[in-house]
Amino acid sequence: MTSSLNILMLEDSETDTELVQRSLKKNGQLYVFKLAMTRESFLEDLESFKPDLILADNSLYQFDAKEALHIVNKRALNIPFIMVTGAVSEEFAADIIKQGADDYILKDRLSRLPKAIDDALRRRRTEKEKSETLQSLVKSEENLKAIFDSASEAFILTDTDGIIKDFNNRAKDSILHVTEKIISKGQSIFHFIEDLRKEYFAAVISRILSGETVQYDKLYISPLGKTFWINYSFSPVKKRNSISGICITGRDITGNKMAEQQKEFDHNNLHALINNTRDLMWSVDRNFKLITSNHAFDEKVMAISSVKPVKGANILNDIFKIDKVFHLKQCYERAFSGIAFTELEHTEQPEELWSELSFYPIYEGEVVVGTACFSRDITERKKAEDEIRLSTVRMSAILNTLPANIALLDENGTIIEVNDSWKKFADQNGYAGQNYCLQENYISISKKTMGLEEEDGKTVANGIQKVLKNNIKEFIFEYSCDTPNLQRWFRMVATPLQDQEYSGAVVMHIDVSELRRLEQERLKSILEEQKKITRVILQAQEKERTRLGQELHDNISQLLAAIKMKLGFCLAHPEKSLPIFEECIAYTQEAMSEVRNLSHKMVLPRFEENGFKQSVELLAQKYQSDGTSIRVELSRMDENLVSAEVKETLYRIIQEQLNNIEKYASASEVVIQILTYPDHVAFVIRDNGVGFDLNKKGNGIGLANIFSRVESFNGSAKIITEPEKGCTLLVEIPIER
Repeated sequence: MTSSLNILMLEDSETDTELVQRSLKKNGQLYVFKLAMTRESFLEDLESFKPDLILADNSLYQFDAKEALHIVNKRALNIPFIMVTGAVSEEFAADIIKQGADDYILKDRLSRLPKAIDDALRRRRTEKEKSETLQSLVKSEENLKAIFDSASEAFILTDTDGIIKDFNNRAKDSILHVTEKIISKGQSIFHFIEDLRKEYFAAVISRILSGETVQYDKLYISPLGKTFWINYSFSPVKKRNSISGICITGRDITGNKMAEQQKEFDHNNLHALINNTRDLMWSVDRNFKLITSNHAFDEKVMAISSVKPVKGANILNDIFKIDKVFHLKQCYERAFSGIAFTELEHTEQPEELWSELSFYPIYEGEVVVGTACFSRDITERKKAEDEIRLSTVRMSAILNTLPANIALLDENGTIIEVNDSWKKFADQNGYAGQNYCLQENYISISKKTMGLEEEDGKTVANGIQKVLKNNIKEFIFEYSCDTPNLQRWFRMVATPLQDQEYSGAVVMHIDVSELRRLEQERLKSILEEQKKITRVILQAQEKERTRLGQELHDNISQLLAAIKMKLGFCLAHPEKSLPIFEECIAYTQEAMSEVRNLSHKMVLPRFEENGFKQSVELLAQKYQSDGTSIRVELSRMDENLVSAEVKETLYRIIQEQLNNIEKYASASEVVIQILTYPDHVAFVIRDNGVGFDLNKKGNGIGLANIFSRVESFNGSAKIITEPEKGCTLLVEIPIER
């Protein structure tokens, strides 16, 4: 092409635009580019620029390739459309191709773009020429009927609703042959479609009406049982740039299909037999001439000699070394004598190779006319066998270096092999040959090797019997073995051992003394920690009682005392009691308000009434003042994932920390955030107050109470603070499923 090509680019990255343009300019074609970054500029350029091709990115902020393609299809513009974008899923790419895009190119593979453009332009020209031809046929009714009636293909013309407008004789015969129904104008094309395929066929019609051309082959079985294939082509019929109908073309391709299937069947079976294998296959006549060979043999010979073997040539040529030629000749002659045999061959140059060579005589009647030869590379198998032998040696070395005492039992429980560690606890042969699961033998062994009592020996013997019978998958027994200076613990583990060649059990005695001591120390540490937590909780409770007593004494008790004093005055001076009663009522109302506030602090809100989020917001409002702003962020919290117990704990932590901030922080801003994740809930409360030095200031009862609450749910808490830099409390609690 010598004329320039107008390309409209839908792209919001100038860098990517330059890369695409630079890639195309290398092709030698003249291009005129127009860049659209928005929907509005894209619509305007479609009218003014008259593009020959559209390249669209799919990652624009408010406008993407799929919407641009929809606009092009809706306007029935016959403009090639290629999506040039970053990584997309295969499903998305397939979907946009189905919607009418000619191709999609990833930005890291721009080298494919020039060919994709050429293919799209060529395809669109072909479709346009076909469409123009069909349009001319539609306009000329006389020509249409002449072509229809004389064509070997079946033609059916419908409107956009699938109503048949015209058809030729071939279509009438084909429809009758397939369905035994008679076609006529005015019928719906769906009348001739099987019920199970109507939904699929409707989808095809929708694609045609969107501007696509669809082709597919369909197999039919006539009422008489005859099988035949029809190739269908569906094309949109356009009139004044709009789709006015559908042209359906049907062509009988039964002969071609049958020929292709037979050819493919013969080809696949013949070549699969000899060529789809890595084994070398060849045959030789009695004059040592090559009869036939497969690809693997040809490639092997070419790798050795750089000469392709020729059918009819002497196989004993200069390809192989003299000693190899001599050996092959002996093998061929042995096969010529009527003997079929297999032998192993080992070479070390240029690399180690083990081969399994097989020779079979070829008979014509009773006369041997040649030999069929097979060579299989068994190097990996030999290496695997060697590796197994080496692994056995290694495993024996490992077992003998392990600190565990290990014995191998046969299916009857008899000891057939033990490691060195076992022998140190027994005599030199480790009681080989004794039946380990017979009670009397085991009791004797166990007393000498483990110091077990008789009843324990019976328990172990019964357990091993169950393992050998596959009644249980594993038997574990722990016991102590006291020495004069040290108490030791052992864990005995018996597991079944079964494969095609061997069945029995493995018995191991493992010294777990150190684990037992560590476990005891850990339990002791846990008990101490629990005692500390209990003390902290008791201190917190005592502090809460003290605070409650102060609240009752400082506020409510004083109000009640005032009421009592004033009522006494009223008894002494009834004539002055009315205003005094009014004051008593006011004091009573104030006392009730104090009791209500105190109750709100002591009693948790009912989350099922207000919801957890609203309860937290109401709690924050109580601590908010003119000098302190509290912001609650709970939009990323899913209450359904959090249990009632965890909600209660979070509420108490928020209440405790807000109380600390009010008393000590002098903060002007406080932020509360709660976020839920699939496996945990995260809580953050931070302020811009005075902070404190964690290294100098010990945790008070309030903070200790917070940490105790979190630890009771296996969670974690962390304080981040510095003097004059505020304080942040971070809490994470697992979500139980």
